[in-house]
Amino acid sequence: MYVIKEPLSYGQRLLLNLVDERRLRSFCTEREIPFHYTYRVATGKQTPPPTLIWSLRDYIHPALWFYDEGEPYEIIPFQVKRKEENPNKTIAMKDFREYAFQDLKDLSKKHSIKFYTLYNIHIGKYVPSFLAIKQFMKLYKPELWFMYAEEKQ
Repeated sequence: MYVIKEPLSYGQRLLLNLVDERRLRSFCTEREIPFHYTYRVATGKQTPPPTLIWSLRDYIHPALWFYDEGEPYEIIPFQVKRKEENPNKTIAMKDFREYAFQDLKDLSKKHSIKFYTLYNIHIGKYVPSFLAIKQFMKLYKPELWFMYAEEKQ
């Protein structure tokens, strides 16, 4: 049994439906992702890390992890063409890398994100976390952090 905190994201709801149908373990086995890790995300004990969003992007659209149930949203449709995970070549990351050093300071103040976090993402040392992507939603749609240019429809 699990206790869920409201609100749920649309992506979390899809995983919870699999839990309720008792199909989550076979779902994880088919996709070669850790069951325990995915179960913790489904039940809200952990936020979905980018690695899980990448591995499930052909089943759950990446934007669905960032919008809560009942919240209106528009998603950019795309077709998964590459199976590899390369966050440095996504649409949002390529655009983000075009910011100048001074622009990062302004972004840091405007979005209340630590400058060094932005800097490390900018130089490629870090991949943006779930919370960082959520803070960037005013600049980039969340799915652009998980989509390559050739996949956009």
